[in-house]
Amino acid sequence: MSLRSDCVLATVGLLPDEILPKHLLAADTLPETFTKKLAAWVKTEEQGEFVYVPPPKDLEKLYRQLKREFTTTEVAAWFEVLGIEDHELITGFFEGITRAREYVAGVFPAFHIETPAGPQLLPPSHDEAEEVASIFNVLDEPTRILDEFSARTLTPDQALAFRECYPDLYAHANQAIDLALTERRAKDPSFLLGWEAEAVLNVFRGAPPENIPAPPPPPQQPPAKLDLDPDRDRTQAEVSSAPKSRK
Repeated sequence: MSLRSDCVLATVGLLPDEILPKHLLAADTLPETFTKKLAAWVKTEEQGEFVYVPPPKDLEKLYRQLKREFTTTEVAAWFEVLGIEDHELITGFFEGITRAREYVAGVFPAFHIETPAGPQLLPPSHDEAEEVASIFNVLDEPTRILDEFSARTLTPDQALAFRECYPDLYAHANQAIDLALTERRAKDPSFLLGWEAEAVLNVFRGAPPENIPAPPPPPQQPPAKLDLDPDRDRTQAEVSSAPKSRK
């Protein structure tokens, strides 16, 4: 995997029939798109509008498409048509699209019935369909992550899927955020993200939304001194009645 292969996958999507020159051109500009939009996100305090993307109408068809495995020969042919023989890029793309498709398929509820035509996926519930859609949308078109950042609606499951399936693009995005924060604090040392933006960033990085630091350990007690006075804790009566030693 590499940033280049992540970006090609991000522009092609999870259900490709081919790779076109426009996909490669879009892949070339994708890192800069993430850098600029995340820098703008750091600077703005306004929450963007959430754009709802409904689940695919035929989830069973989507499941069958995701379960179909591409071959290395098939994927290599897509690049060969474009005159590309970069083995590292082709291998990274193949591994990436295989992992991402398996990841989304794994989100589907594991309820099947056996039919003469083979296993059939039972219709998922509304909540299950929404969960599948939220993961599929992020992995099929990763710029969706930027929309979720803006609307501050990024979920831990979406963030985990992005980190797992686009590791190099995630690393690039994370570095872009750090750079934007550094530049902002160079101009204003007291700058802090708002609590909602901070929560989204924590989720993106796999931390709890409210990343509360651990409390400091309690102060250490000084070691107890050796008591050399056996009569210190005795009552006056006990001391007076004790036998006197003879000199």
